[in-house]
Amino acid sequence: MRQLTLTNVQFDVLHDIVKDAIDELKCDLDEQTLYTTETYKIYAQLNNLQDLNPIPTVLINEDDYGDKVDTLVSNMVASNDNEFTHDSEGC
Repeated sequence: MRQLTLTNVQFDVLHDIVKDAIDELKCDLDEQTLYTTETYKIYAQLNNLQDLNPIPTVLINEDDYGDKVDTLVSNMVASNDNEFTHDSEGC
C-alpha cells in the first residue's frame, strides 16, 4: 500500500481531475462498467475522504478583525510584570 500526503488545495485539484475523468467515462461506459473501473474506485475514496475531513471555513469580517487582534494581544500579558516574556519584551 502507498500513502500520499496532499495539502487541501492539492486534494481539491486531484478530486477535480478525477471527477473530470469520471464524467468523460460516463459518456462511454454504462453505469455497471463504470463502477468497476479503478478510476471510479479512486473517485469514491476521494469522496469519502472529503466527507471525513471537511475544509474549515474561516470568515473574517474586517469590522471586527482589529478587535479580535486587540483581544488576543491583551490576553498575552505576563502574569508577573517583572518576568520577561515574549510579549512583554516589545517584540
